[in-house]
Amino acid sequence: YTTDKELNAFSLSTIPDDPKRPELLPFKEGMLAFAGSAPNSRSNEMFIAYDRAGSLGQSPWETPFGKVTSGLENVKNFYKGY
Repeated sequence: YTTDKELNAFSLSTIPDDPKRPELLPFKEGMLAFAGSAPNSRSNEMFIAYDRAGSLGQSPWETPFGKVTSGLENVKNFYKGY
């Protein structure tokens, strides 16, 4: 979408994994984390857990970094067909 080399390089960059936070696991409804596919693969994609998600948090890139504190009823109206 751009010919700016610096911006293109930034768009391809990744975010290093956060340290594991066992006290935040298992995932609970409303928790936010970056999506990833391998170590240090996180970029600009995030997800919000809709329910207890016991299988999440096993991989190093699945460390929760936040939680929806109000408006979760609105989050539940997001498209869920993925």
